[in-house]
Amino acid sequence: MGASSVSAGTLTVNGSIQNSPLNISGGIVNGTGTLGSVEVASGGTLTPGNSGVGTLVAGDVTFDSGSTFSFQVAPSSTPLLSVTNAATLGGTLSITQNSGSYTSPSQYTFLTAGSISGTFGTITVNALPNFNYRFENSATTLSIIFEEKSPASDNTSSPSPGGWGCALQASQENFNFVFLIYSSVLFFFLLFLMRRTFKKD
Repeated sequence: MGASSVSAGTLTVNGSIQNSPLNISGGIVNGTGTLGSVEVASGGTLTPGNSGVGTLVAGDVTFDSGSTFSFQVAPSSTPLLSVTNAATLGGTLSITQNSGSYTSPSQYTFLTAGSISGTFGTITVNALPNFNYRFENSATTLSIIFEEKSPASDNTSSPSPGGWGCALQASQENFNFVFLIYSSVLFFFLLFLMRRTFKKD
């Protein structure tokens, strides 16, 4: 069977075209079927699964510069690209975290292969505002981990009543009272000395 190509639109593969090499130079290829050798060229997008669910199988996959590997993550599942032989990375990796109730941390494997080489030139992750993310990879798998952000500590909060703040306030008040007494005594003592001096004169 000759080579197949996609240059526009969307091709959904839920069956098998594994005997035909596939070139994606534009448009989108998705589905839960089986592909043969796949080259995702500049302008092309490969998206495993149907509506973010399921596994797309391929023999070999090459992501060229300008290509896109995209998918969406849901709380209970993520689509998987399962490559029997070699996966060569390039282009853009685009991941969107859909809303829902996630455990923290949650790990999702999105690519498995006999071997993985290369790197994505650009990585875009649209995570929910209250989640951080990180990647975990091995020689044969790529995964993303979403973890809920910890509440920011408030270092400017006021001391609690009865704590060290109240003790500090009490110490300040005592100091002010003692200083007032000392100042008054000193004033009257100086006044006394001045009166005695004037009387002698």
